[in-house]
Amino acid sequence: MGIEFDTTSFKILGFSPYIIMALIGSTFELIMYLFLQAKRNIDVRKSLIVIGIAFIGVGIGAKLLGVVVNIFNAIVEQEKLTLNTFIKSGIVFYGGLFGFISFFHLGYYIIFRKKPVGYDDVLAVIIPLFHFWGRIGCFLAGCCYGIKTNSFLAIRYTNRINGVITTANRFPSQLAEAVLNILLFIMLLCLFTKNKFKDKLLYVYLLSYAIIRFILEFFRGDVYRGIYGVLSTSQYISCGILIYIIIKHIYYKKQQKIPIAINDSNNL
Repeated sequence: MGIEFDTTSFKILGFSPYIIMALIGSTFELIMYLFLQAKRNIDVRKSLIVIGIAFIGVGIGAKLLGVVVNIFNAIVEQEKLTLNTFIKSGIVFYGGLFGFISFFHLGYYIIFRKKPVGYDDVLAVIIPLFHFWGRIGCFLAGCCYGIKTNSFLAIRYTNRINGVITTANRFPSQLAEAVLNILLFIMLLCLFTKNKFKDKLLYVYLLSYAIIRFILEFFRGDVYRGIYGVLSTSQYISCGILIYIIIKHIYYKKQQKIPIAINDSNNL
């Protein structure tokens, strides 16, 4: 008999496991952020305020993209837009990701009155660490579940789908993504400590995660996240990220080949 897990009544200290895992992930993310900034002699109080603002961006961005997906789903299904379309919309990781990065930059500029030069590398390291705990929370809470399968990787999984308790052998997509996120965190931390890809680590993270997410989406079984044609919302966003990074890389290479004009005052 394989592994079985019932999410329908699982609680941690009476709270939703997703909330608990998100809090644990936020704590680890904050500790790692302060640890990586130890050599910069930063103002801890102000840095905590900036991170707090960034966390607000996570909630806003994740919910906004969730609302957009819900509206788009309603339009595709030719359903009437109601208040529930907005209220009952879920959250989308990519929205939270972009919200976190944007609000961090905004918060840093407001608090320190300057651009956060060099901080994107730090964000690249701490984001997958938080995401690892978030996906553990998804597994325990019953969301973001995988496709049905009878492979040796399957878990006998019980969760609520549209209010109905369902039990099936499923691929543990949440745990797979959690493992890949922690491996991504280790890789980025090693690159950071060795000063590799300086000022470009965020692009390394985005590129790596976009590939991971694009592939894993084929093993997801929750259709409410938005499926348009053969791809999901997150797969389209992943493609957009890949295209953006490729274009930016090509532009960067071309800029390197442009000779720098030297202003020689003796020739005037």
